[in-house]
Amino acid sequence: MFLDKRIDKKNIVAWQSNSGWFYFTIFNSVTDSSNLMQIDLPDGVKSFQIEPSRQSTNIGLKINNPISHHNISIDDRKNIITISMHYPNLFLSEYIENNPSLGSLISPENSASYKDWMYVTGFIFTFNGLLTQDQNKTNWQTIIGLALLISTFIADKLSDN
Repeated sequence: MFLDKRIDKKNIVAWQSNSGWFYFTIFNSVTDSSNLMQIDLPDGVKSFQIEPSRQSTNIGLKINNPISHHNISIDDRKNIITISMHYPNLFLSEYIENNPSLGSLISPENSASYKDWMYVTGFIFTFNGLLTQDQNKTNWQTIIGLALLISTFIADKLSDN
């Protein structure tokens, strides 16, 4: 979400309800809801609602599957808020199984070795971590991704000898 002014992270609250809706509220923010309503929804989102008020903006996303956790990050230089929603690992493995075209690309059963799987996983964690981390602090996704890439590279080189 692009903003016209800087918003403090403590003014953003997000949660998932038992009804399948994911909500986030931005306090001290006014939104042009007509502009936001023109956004194309990704496949994982069934419905979208905006409830602007004088003091805050409430946004709800009706999602197809529950998420395990979310991250909120703010780019102060560009006034951008990013909320990343993460599905549980079980959902991702089932999704790959049910989508053969995707599974053939990254499934360990179809790759030449588990090393390929580890390289892809390390890259995904690192890439996601870099997109969602704060400017001055490295998050756990970046650390795990880099650790996977480095350890897989070392194991790959040792197994070649």
